[in-house]
Amino acid sequence: MAKTLAERINEVAYGELSEKGGEKIVELIRDCRATGRAGSVTVTLKFIPGKAGQMHITGDLKITEPKKDKYESIMFDLPSGELSRDDPAQAHLPGIRKVSDRDARQPLTVDVSTGEVRSA
Repeated sequence: MAKTLAERINEVAYGELSEKGGEKIVELIRDCRATGRAGSVTVTLKFIPGKAGQMHITGDLKITEPKKDKYESIMFDLPSGELSRDDPAQAHLPGIRKVSDRDARQPLTVDVSTGEVRSA
């Protein structure tokens, strides 16, 4: 009976192709789970006959990783050549201010009787 494909792959480079392929598949599965997108593995075995009856076998793994999200922002170009997250054509509302990173880290409390939000 002929050897299985898995047995043949395991023989290439004394099992190194199979071992490295197994590690790469684990990484690929993690990436697929993290992104929710598909990935693939292609195993290529190349058989090259020698002159004295031997067979030279090379193996290769091609990993196609899932496409990852791109980083995006929408910004407005200013006459100065700079970019801004704020639309320069948008009117500013009085009493509205940006929350800085420092403000966001400060704990807040809510007065249950009045609904007033205060810094802790």
